[in-house]
Amino acid sequence: MVPLVAAVGRRILGVTGRPIRDIAPLLEQLKIRRLEYSLFGIQQEPTLSMISRCLQQAREFSPEVIVGIGGGSAIDAGKAAAILYTNSGPILDYLEVCGAGKPLTNK
Repeated sequence: MVPLVAAVGRRILGVTGRPIRDIAPLLEQLKIRRLEYSLFGIQQEPTLSMISRCLQQAREFSPEVIVGIGGGSAIDAGKAAAILYTNSGPILDYLEVCGAGKPLTNK
């Protein structure tokens, strides 16, 4: 996984539901390749508030890559953060059922 991520960017936001000890080998590989990373922990089904906090961390860290590491909640939160990171506006602008259903304009 690390070579694939490194091919895209050198600053990585990892969204993970795993304890640090479980992903220690991955973090060591990032360090060996001199990649910068920040971790956002998620322990349950993501809420809008959690996604907002993850997005705030992304905007402060300015990653080139956002990666979900672990189970479905972490992957879902990582995907949401990655999408919102490149598209401006509040989360509710993009939700289809309870939001405005605004289309995504950026990858």
